[in-house]
Amino acid sequence: MEEKEAQEELFAERAAIREYDGGQDRATAEREARREMLECEARWVLSKPKGWRTGYLSKVEGRRGKKAADELRAEVMRQWANQREGK
Repeated sequence: MEEKEAQEELFAERAAIREYDGGQDRATAEREARREMLECEARWVLSKPKGWRTGYLSKVEGRRGKKAADELRAEVMRQWANQREGK
């Protein structure tokens, strides 16, 4: 399975769980599933060595585009700042 297909399958599953088990309307379920996936990926990126992160973010930009990479970078930075502040 290709990365894009895997991401879309994961997204559809998370959105469906939120919609059917969580009682959210579809638009909310999709928005929250995307947010949840972004937060999870950012936590995973932060668990890796700094040099590895830079290479990974470059690969994300090449495979998913600049917008996706910028969103992930921003979330990584947000979580990093929260860790530093003890949140």
